[in-house]
Amino acid sequence: MPGHGAARPDQQVPPELLRPGTVLPTLPKPTMPAGFVSASLERRLGARLIDVAIVGALSIVANAWLGYKYVAALMPYVREAMVNPQTEVPNDPQLTTLLYAMIAISLVLWFAYEVIGTARNGQTFGKRLVGIKVVRLDGAPADFGSSFRRWAVMAIPNLFFPCCAPVQLIDVLWCTWDKPLAQCIHDKSARTIVVSARPTDLPPPADRPVDDGRTSHD
Repeated sequence: MPGHGAARPDQQVPPELLRPGTVLPTLPKPTMPAGFVSASLERRLGARLIDVAIVGALSIVANAWLGYKYVAALMPYVREAMVNPQTEVPNDPQLTTLLYAMIAISLVLWFAYEVIGTARNGQTFGKRLVGIKVVRLDGAPADFGSSFRRWAVMAIPNLFFPCCAPVQLIDVLWCTWDKPLAQCIHDKSARTIVVSARPTDLPPPADRPVDDGRTSHD
């Protein structure tokens, strides 16, 4: 019986690839869809800061009552620690529950803001203000599936708050050295790119790929 992983007769490696010094073929590098212009890093940063400010403000309003309850439950431990600096904060189930409830509410708001907006026209409010948009690698409009995958990679680390900060920082900075598409990790996971939405930077309507309404599973 052939060993585990042995090649079947119809899957033999071509002899020319086994010669010493042979350079194996490489996969083609992704390219920018025809007619699109990559969004500048400055505009992408500006859009993200606007979006973070909006979602943050909405989260503060939505979590006002839970935040008050959290602070009220935390203050006895703070007062005790001020009297005795050696005091350790106990693992209070109430504090943990309130914290994750606020995180859950914030994620729901972020989902509604980011995923639905991006799936509708490739833009959040911040992206619309600075003139950029999200499209799929083939140039077709972002659909719900790609918008959700893009958001999920950014959102899931928040479940491990506050340890999520380094992961999210690496994600958003990835586009600064990624070539040639300047993708963040969340773009790579969803097979999307961020392009300029200015009319002069977009291909003519007749040349743009048409979204067939099906979710991309690439």
